[in-house]
Amino acid sequence: MKLIKDSHTALFFLASAVVLLASFIVVHLRFGGVVTEVIIHYDAYRKTNWSGESVVFYRILFLSTVMILIDFFISRKISSSNPFLAYTLALSALLFSTLIFIAMRVIMSVN
Repeated sequence: MKLIKDSHTALFFLASAVVLLASFIVVHLRFGGVVTEVIIHYDAYRKTNWSGESVVFYRILFLSTVMILIDFFISRKISSSNPFLAYTLALSALLFSTLIFIAMRVIMSVN
C-alpha cells in the first residue's frame, strides 16, 4: 500500500524528512552536551538580542516535523481531488525544511 500515489510528491516529502533528519543530527552533534545559553540573534550593534538554551533547537525541529507531517496528511487526503495542491504542499515542505536547516547552520556559525 502506497502512502501517496504520486511519486514526485512522495519524493519531495521524503527529501524533506531527510533534510530534517540531517538538521537534527547536525544540531545534536554541535549542541548535544551544551548546558549554557546559546546566542540565537545579534542586533545591528553586535549585542546579544536573543539567547536561549540548546533545547530551543530541538523544539524548532520538533515543531517543523509536526508541520511537515500535517502537510503530508493533508496532501495524502487531497491528492486524488487536487494533485496540484498536494504537489505544492510537498514542495513547500521541502523548502521549509531546507530553510530550517540553513537557519540552524547560521546560528551554529555564530556560536
